[in-house]
Amino acid sequence: MWFISTPNCEYIPELPRKISRIQYYEDGMMGALEFFKWPQEYDHNAPYAIACPANPDLLYFPTQSFFNEDVKGVLPHFSDKKAPWFHISGKDFVVTDVFPTGEYGRLTDIVLKRIREALLEIINHILDVMEELNDASGRDTLDAIKYEAAMEACENLQARLRCTYTKLFNGDLTPFETILLFREFQRVLLALRGWVIYVTVLWPRIRNTAKSYERDVLPVRGLFSDDEELVKTMFRIGVPVWYIRHTATFSTRTTIVRSVAPLTARMSFSALSVMRLGQFNMNAPSWRRNIAEDPSTSSLLERLERVSVSNHALIAQVQRHRPEIASILFNLAREGMFSLDRIATCPSKEEIAAQSVLLDDQLGSEETMNAIEEVERDNEAAWQGSNEKSDNDKGVASSEILPPGLTYTALALSSNVLTPS
Repeated sequence: MWFISTPNCEYIPELPRKISRIQYYEDGMMGALEFFKWPQEYDHNAPYAIACPANPDLLYFPTQSFFNEDVKGVLPHFSDKKAPWFHISGKDFVVTDVFPTGEYGRLTDIVLKRIREALLEIINHILDVMEELNDASGRDTLDAIKYEAAMEACENLQARLRCTYTKLFNGDLTPFETILLFREFQRVLLALRGWVIYVTVLWPRIRNTAKSYERDVLPVRGLFSDDEELVKTMFRIGVPVWYIRHTATFSTRTTIVRSVAPLTARMSFSALSVMRLGQFNMNAPSWRRNIAEDPSTSSLLERLERVSVSNHALIAQVQRHRPEIASILFNLAREGMFSLDRIATCPSKEEIAAQSVLLDDQLGSEETMNAIEEVERDNEAAWQGSNEKSDNDKGVASSEILPPGLTYTALALSSNVLTPS
């Protein structure tokens, strides 16, 4: 049996599933798979991710006896701490009059000004860090290989951030594109803040093996790991860490303080797969992640560029979202779901017209309408059942959040949890 324990936190977040299909949701984010916004398993391709500023919902979870704060002021100062976390709604999207048909526009000047200030601030931080690292004394703080890798990662993230902001600033985007690009800007901004913290604070702590910072736990994202040595290192440098461990790792000297239920990612992210930013509701897209792909190099912009020459998502037809219609269409055409992976070219006008006629014929038949009514009743019953289940499952780790083949209990342990058996 597997357990998750922690030596330096009072809570244990949901362990994200390892799945190949990534689903966007109503808020334009990917739920627990938001790599920089929710604790993840350690990724050697993006070590700086552990240093991203912590999710506020976890950081200030009310049942804690104390909150992790930077009481000693060792972290860099960011004037707008909520810039990577705030949400936008319909009032933040202004429709332009340039296009006679369709819904195209841009974010309001207030929102654009806020993210532009955050962009300029992080660039200034990076310039200061690079100036320090590039001199002789600064270069000694990183070995050559890690130095080059850190610089390359930073340059890639900066390019993504600037490009994303440029597209948002230029506007003429659909609400669908706007919400996805806005979230892309936020996650990359958070990644760069994590990079600055990692290079200036955590890396010196990692190299200084003679000193322990276990009592100075920093308010950063943290990580899951089944590597005992890595867990010990993270514990020593004051990074929130959750140890995925087998029962064989427990000994008679292991002290279990208490057992706790994992905190679900649904407290921070939407679980609805319908986007509601614009006038018309739209089903949220999904994409398939390659085996070798990591979130530090996968850019949403690259996916949108596959859609069309103009980098605009080509939506052939926009209709008001109706759950009963969506359900029956899903069953009729499972392989036709919107996915950024499968979009190559825009269908012709003749194809669109033919699809519309076919759709009208299907939805007009008595058999299909009866099926729609039955699906609607089933959806309502399932919704009521889901609500009842959520009320009854308080305090219990839900099987929904467990990776396939892995059962775990969340444990909050004292510092001697790392004592080998």
